[in-house]
Amino acid sequence: PDYSIFVGELTPEVDDFQLYDYFLKRYPSCIDCKIATDLLGYSRGYAFVRFGEQGDQMRALQDCQNAPGLGGKRIRLSIGISKRLKAEFQRYQSYNYNDYYQDYQNYYSQWGYDPYAEYNYSSYTPYDSMQA
Repeated sequence: PDYSIFVGELTPEVDDFQLYDYFLKRYPSCIDCKIATDLLGYSRGYAFVRFGEQGDQMRALQDCQNAPGLGGKRIRLSIGISKRLKAEFQRYQSYNYNDYYQDYQNYYSQWGYDPYAEYNYSSYTPYDSMQA
């Protein structure tokens, strides 16, 4: 299992070792830390910290939210999601149900059947002509 947290609002001077040291002193099951960097190696201002135990992950989320001590800003924490789980989640989120509707909207027309033919919409009063 992956017990990770997202650490945001990091200032550029914070490196992987400082981040690891910060969490390892408080939570002994801290496995590793990785600061996200751009192509030139500069910090993007956020990182991920992995724990071996879910209890330490949850305590870190509670205890270290808005905590000072890592650079000049107070850190912001949330649960980290692994790339594998994120990809799995996005696979379902990217499905467009309008495509499904487009595929089957002409399903009945191939037999000359109109499923809405029996509805008499002309008997309804148009919205524009209704009185307040």
